[in-house]
Amino acid sequence: MKRLLLPLILVLVLAVSASASAAPEDETLSHARRGVVTLRAGDVTSAVDVEAAMAMATQDGTRSGVVILDGRDGPFVYDSEDRSINVFHPNVTFRGTNGAMFTNCADGFFFDDLPTDNVRIEGLIMRCENSFIYGGVNKRNIVIKNNTALTPNTSIDATPGKGWVISGNIFESAVTSVILTQGVNSIISNNHIRAQIGVVLRGCSNTHVYANTIWALEQGVLLQNETVKSQVKNNTVLGVMQAGIYLDTSVQGNTITRNSVLCAWGVACHTVSAEEDAAEVNFISRNQP
Repeated sequence: MKRLLLPLILVLVLAVSASASAAPEDETLSHARRGVVTLRAGDVTSAVDVEAAMAMATQDGTRSGVVILDGRDGPFVYDSEDRSINVFHPNVTFRGTNGAMFTNCADGFFFDDLPTDNVRIEGLIMRCENSFIYGGVNKRNIVIKNNTALTPNTSIDATPGKGWVISGNIFESAVTSVILTQGVNSIISNNHIRAQIGVVLRGCSNTHVYANTIWALEQGVLLQNETVKSQVKNNTVLGVMQAGIYLDTSVQGNTITRNSVLCAWGVACHTVSAEEDAAEVNFISRNQP
């Protein structure tokens, strides 16, 4: 019995010794293996660095991944010509933490013409020369949440496909803030928007615009180009000179209800303006004043 115990004890001692002497795994590599890559300001000189982190986190699009943009070391400042993050892999989250801010982006995020469904962008502050989100043709299940975007062009300009959620953001734009074209089953909610025109739906269906606060010079929400079966409700539109909500002649079957509109000082604007017979083929009720 003693002869069997001695070799066994020796094996156990050697195993524990080998384990204790092994070098600890690099934390960045360990996180990457779990599908998480963290970047700080010093790690990023161009959008290519963020794209490389996306490729590493998702193993070139073969799994879900998370890119954490950590602002604890200060803002992210590009010093190269590539200043737009191209999204070319699906199933990826870009998550800002500790006040992560990009100060000189061109477009914040640009969706390539590749299968890039199931993308989430959240918690970022973006000061861009063009748009915050651009592209997104027929992309599904895109979540844009709790971001702040300051742009001279549109905040979001996309042909979204199905299932976009744009919620809890602060958008400031010198033109139209959010434009969705031919989107289905999407939500624009609980955003604070300041722009010339707040939200435009073009050819959309089953898209819901609700509980937003919109400061707009011209119109708060526009429905155009055969937008159908969508809802605009419980929004607050402030400072408009033309109309809180505008419907062109091609839209029908939409519900416009419980919106509150305040015109610009000294201006007589419309709460809801419906061209020709649009008022008869859409459901418009209980809007104030």
